[in-house]
Amino acid sequence: MVEDGEAQTTYSSMNFIESLEAISTYQTPAVAAHNAMLVLEVKFSYKRNIYDYWKTRKSLSSNRSLQRAAKFKGPEDDDDDPYVCFRRNDSPKTKARNTKTIEELLELRGKFEGHRRLL
Repeated sequence: MVEDGEAQTTYSSMNFIESLEAISTYQTPAVAAHNAMLVLEVKFSYKRNIYDYWKTRKSLSSNRSLQRAAKFKGPEDDDDDPYVCFRRNDSPKTKARNTKTIEELLELRGKFEGHRRLL
């Protein structure tokens, strides 16, 4: 089943296509085969300038890549480089505070065991 909106769109697009066909009988299309190369030359006339620019940039950088690449941190690398990704985490260090807390918990457990035996 076709809704009114779809029928209207189909009808208007058919009118548009028919009007284009009618115009093409007495008017030459904007781009014909014989002038297609001229259009392409104008459209891409800037490509040589762009190529020369990037070629010069590459030669100035000693033929290294012009794009930044992800660096992976080795053990001897400097930490200040902003382009280093995937740094290794520092190994967790046992802190005196943690050992003190464990000792206090063990002491409390011993006291609770003693109180439980008394009951």
